[in-house]
Amino acid sequence: MKKWEQDLCIYQIHPVPPKKDDLQEYIDLYISEQDDKYLMWFLHYYEPVLNDTTREAIERYSMKGHFEDIKQACVTGIFKVLQNYDKDTHGNFISYKVRIEWNEIHEYIRQMRTGLTVPSENKYRTLRQIMRLYGEYGYSTEAIRKISKEVNLSVKNVKEIHLSGIENMNIADFYVS
Repeated sequence: MKKWEQDLCIYQIHPVPPKKDDLQEYIDLYISEQDDKYLMWFLHYYEPVLNDTTREAIERYSMKGHFEDIKQACVTGIFKVLQNYDKDTHGNFISYKVRIEWNEIHEYIRQMRTGLTVPSENKYRTLRQIMRLYGEYGYSTEAIRKISKEVNLSVKNVKEIHLSGIENMNIADFYVS
């Protein structure tokens, strides 16, 4: 089996665990019985979706070569959600975990050791917003003023943030998102 094929099935269990009609059942069992096997069974059947989410992030942010790390960021998001998840309050687990899962992907990208290191999640969000707005408005004096007002930063700061994003474009395509 090739390395990339192994990355697609790291949560596969043999023998195959019992299949439930709804993946939510595994989460409910995990929470009620506090038995990790149910979480592993969930990941076993949920892995194709994890792979799709990972591929989407790789394409969106030009992160080829980071499949395992981004997939692990997704699983970290799942673990974080499980810390405070309550079905009655949060509803369906799979729907609820999406935002946190993507937050973990963005956190991984923000903390990468190559290229630009952004010191906080808020600053990273601002960088992404500025790059998106530059993609919409282009690069002109008027566009800079418009972006500056939208992100509530000085023209000078917007220019500096944009420059750091442009210099980092070969690592992560920020404006796409």
